[in-house]
Amino acid sequence: MIVLDASVIAKWFIEEENTSSSLYYRDLQAEKKEIIMAPTLLVYELANLFRFKKDFSNAEITLALEALENFGIRIVHLNFKDMGRVANFARDKEITVYDGAYIIVALDFGCKFVTADEKLYKKVKDLGFVKLL
Repeated sequence: MIVLDASVIAKWFIEEENTSSSLYYRDLQAEKKEIIMAPTLLVYELANLFRFKKDFSNAEITLALEALENFGIRIVHLNFKDMGRVANFARDKEITVYDGAYIIVALDFGCKFVTADEKLYKKVKDLGFVKLL
Protein backbone atom coordinates (compact mmCIF):
# COMPACT_ATOMS: atom_id res chain seq x y z
CA MET A 1 0.00 0.00 0.00
CA ILE A 2 1.07 3.54 -0.71
CA VAL A 3 -0.51 6.93 -0.07
CA LEU A 4 -0.39 9.44 -2.92
CA ASP A 5 -1.59 12.99 -2.50
CA ALA A 6 -3.51 15.08 -5.02
CA SER A 7 -0.31 16.70 -6.29
CA VAL A 8 0.79 13.29 -7.59
CA ILE A 9 -2.54 11.95 -8.88
CA ALA A 10 -3.39 15.22 -10.67
CA LYS A 11 -0.39 14.62 -12.93
CA TRP A 12 -2.20 11.60 -14.39
CA PHE A 13 -4.50 14.12 -16.09
CA ILE A 14 -2.40 17.27 -16.37
CA GLU A 15 0.96 17.21 -18.11
CA GLU A 16 3.47 18.79 -15.76
CA GLU A 17 6.97 18.24 -14.49
CA ASN A 18 7.33 14.66 -13.19
CA THR A 19 4.17 13.43 -14.91
CA SER A 20 5.99 10.30 -16.07
CA SER A 21 7.02 9.56 -12.47
CA SER A 22 3.43 9.89 -11.30
CA LEU A 23 2.28 7.51 -14.05
CA TYR A 24 4.63 4.89 -12.61
CA TYR A 25 2.42 4.69 -9.51
CA ARG A 26 -0.74 4.62 -11.60
CA ASP A 27 0.67 1.70 -13.57
CA LEU A 28 1.62 -0.18 -10.40
CA GLN A 29 -2.01 0.00 -9.24
CA ALA A 30 -3.33 -0.93 -12.69
CA GLU A 31 -1.05 -3.98 -12.75
CA LYS A 32 -2.21 -4.91 -9.22
CA LYS A 33 1.34 -4.54 -7.88
CA GLU A 34 0.38 -1.78 -5.46
CA ILE A 35 -2.69 -0.43 -3.68
CA ILE A 36 -3.04 3.35 -3.74
CA MET A 37 -4.73 4.94 -0.74
CA ALA A 38 -5.78 8.45 0.20
CA PRO A 39 -8.13 10.22 2.60
CA THR A 40 -11.57 11.26 1.33
CA LEU A 41 -10.09 14.73 0.91
CA LEU A 42 -8.49 13.53 -2.35
CA VAL A 43 -11.89 13.52 -4.07
CA TYR A 44 -12.54 17.14 -3.15
CA GLU A 45 -9.05 18.34 -3.99
CA LEU A 46 -9.07 16.79 -7.46
CA ALA A 47 -12.62 17.94 -8.23
CA ASN A 48 -11.63 21.47 -7.23
CA LEU A 49 -8.42 21.35 -9.26
CA PHE A 50 -10.28 20.16 -12.36
CA ARG A 51 -13.00 22.77 -11.83
CA PHE A 52 -10.42 25.57 -11.95
CA LYS A 53 -8.48 24.09 -14.87
CA LYS A 54 -9.57 26.41 -17.65
CA ASP A 55 -8.92 23.94 -20.46
CA PHE A 56 -11.04 21.19 -18.81
CA SER A 57 -14.61 21.10 -20.09
CA ASN A 58 -17.45 20.00 -17.82
CA ALA A 59 -17.49 16.67 -19.64
CA GLU A 60 -13.74 16.23 -19.08
CA ILE A 61 -14.14 16.94 -15.37
CA THR A 62 -16.83 14.27 -15.13
CA LEU A 63 -14.80 11.78 -17.15
CA ALA A 64 -11.65 12.32 -15.08
CA LEU A 65 -13.50 11.83 -11.79
CA GLU A 66 -15.33 8.78 -13.12
CA ALA A 67 -12.01 7.32 -14.28
CA LEU A 68 -10.61 7.80 -10.78
CA GLU A 69 -13.69 6.16 -9.26
CA ASN A 70 -13.26 3.15 -11.54
CA PHE A 71 -9.53 3.00 -10.91
CA GLY A 72 -10.07 1.71 -7.41
CA ILE A 73 -8.07 4.05 -5.21
CA ARG A 74 -8.79 3.02 -1.64
CA ILE A 75 -10.43 6.01 0.02
CA VAL A 76 -10.01 6.22 3.79
CA HIS A 77 -12.59 8.08 5.87
CA LEU A 78 -11.19 10.11 8.75
CA ASN A 79 -13.64 10.84 11.56
CA PHE A 80 -13.55 13.71 14.05
CA LYS A 81 -11.25 11.81 16.42
CA ASP A 82 -8.85 11.09 13.54
CA MET A 83 -8.98 14.73 12.49
CA GLY A 84 -7.98 15.79 15.99
CA ARG A 85 -4.80 13.75 15.55
CA VAL A 86 -4.33 15.23 12.08
CA ALA A 87 -4.75 18.81 13.34
CA ASN A 88 -2.25 18.27 16.16
CA PHE A 89 0.23 16.62 13.82
CA ALA A 90 -0.21 19.45 11.29
CA ARG A 91 0.40 22.05 13.97
CA ASP A 92 3.54 20.25 15.18
CA LYS A 93 4.94 19.99 11.63
CA GLU A 94 3.71 23.46 10.58
CA ILE A 95 1.77 22.08 7.61
CA THR A 96 -1.86 22.28 6.56
CA VAL A 97 -4.46 19.92 7.97
CA TYR A 98 -5.10 18.88 4.37
CA ASP A 99 -1.51 17.68 3.95
CA GLY A 100 -1.53 16.16 7.40
CA ALA A 101 -4.52 13.97 6.53
CA TYR A 102 -2.53 12.13 3.86
CA ILE A 103 0.41 11.62 6.18
CA ILE A 104 -1.74 10.29 9.03
CA VAL A 105 -3.30 7.75 6.64
CA ALA A 106 0.20 6.60 5.65
CA LEU A 107 1.23 6.46 9.29
CA ASP A 108 -1.87 4.48 10.31
CA PHE A 109 -1.41 1.92 7.54
CA GLY A 110 2.37 1.74 7.88
CA CYS A 111 3.08 2.68 4.29
CA LYS A 112 4.99 5.18 2.19
CA PHE A 113 3.58 8.64 1.37
CA VAL A 114 4.46 10.29 -1.95
CA THR A 115 3.98 13.97 -2.74
CA ALA A 116 5.05 16.29 -5.52
CA ASP A 117 4.94 19.25 -3.11
CA GLU A 118 8.56 20.19 -2.36
CA LYS A 119 7.68 22.57 0.48
CA LEU A 120 5.66 19.85 2.22
CA TYR A 121 8.38 17.28 1.64
CA LYS A 122 11.02 19.48 3.28
CA LYS A 123 8.88 19.80 6.41
CA VAL A 124 8.15 16.09 6.83
CA LYS A 125 11.03 14.20 5.20
CA ASP A 126 12.43 13.41 8.65
CA LEU A 127 9.54 10.98 9.18
CA GLY A 128 11.35 8.44 7.04
CA PHE A 129 8.39 7.20 4.99
CA VAL A 130 7.84 10.33 2.89
CA LYS A 131 9.06 10.45 -0.70
CA LEU A 132 9.23 13.37 -3.12
CA LEU A 133 7.99 12.52 -6.60
